Amino acid sequence: ENARRAAEPISMRVSPSYCSPELARAVLSKTTDRLRATCALDMWSFGLILFELFSRQPFFADKPDTMQQLASYAELEVPKDVVDDVQARHLLKKVLVKNHLDRANVQAVLKHAYLCGGMDTIQRESSFGYLQQTQTQLHSLLTEISTQMRN
Repeated sequence: ENARRAAEPISMRVSPSYCSPELARAVLSKTTDRLRATCALDMWSFGLILFELFSRQPFFADKPDTMQQLASYAELEVPKDVVDDVQARHLLKKVLVKNHLDRANVQAVLKHAYLCGGMDTIQRESSFGYLQQTQTQLHSLLTEISTQMRN
């Protein structure tokens, strides 16, 4: 029921923990009727889910000020002590960009060194051994989404 095709109006039902900055701004200013579903909205949420997979904790807790934090223009910092892998942090930095026009799209994520094996295998295994299996599945899923978006 909450799923939308690109360019369709956005639902008012949002989870602050996975809400994009542009959606948070629209909700706070009560202008969601002007906001349309885009891939950038989904890429932000994808970035937060990816952060949670890497860190085993959510980026935002559902606190009263989460929407204000999201609506601000201050860029997010991915803490080194929470996500210590350089390539994973770089990927998150590309996806969790507050300006939706500068946010990485599906094609950029698919080409990122973290997914394409640009990271040393030993480094990846020691840092994210528990994620190696899901990494392949994630790549397949993103490829499928990318194909569906072109059709």
